[in-house]
Amino acid sequence: MSTTVVVTAGERPSDGSAAQPRASAVASDSRYIDEVGPAAVTVVEFLDFECEACAYFHPFVEELRAVYDGEINYVVRYFPLPIHRSGMDAAIAAEAAAQQGQFEGMYQHLFETQGSRLYRRC
Repeated sequence: MSTTVVVTAGERPSDGSAAQPRASAVASDSRYIDEVGPAAVTVVEFLDFECEACAYFHPFVEELRAVYDGEINYVVRYFPLPIHRSGMDAAIAAEAAAQQGQFEGMYQHLFETQGSRLYRRC
């Protein structure tokens, strides 16, 4: 299952006082696909590259990114589920690509080829 969380940054209370610190869904190991700055709305998707629901949701994510291009931060967090035999391997492959500056290409590839990979269990 894909879970999406919207986090707004730079928000101030209506009385004009400083914003209070709050927990963030963006962790130090999160991967930005679109990054426009800390004042923009940030959408964080927790995903499993082997999850059929995540693959179904992927075109909607791409539409959201296109409509709000340059206006939002879009962040991915890995959330491989134990019922997906290759979920962790896919996350590791995505992270390896990210460390080589190729995350978005791998992100797209993993969803585009999801149905053709071997060892699917769900």
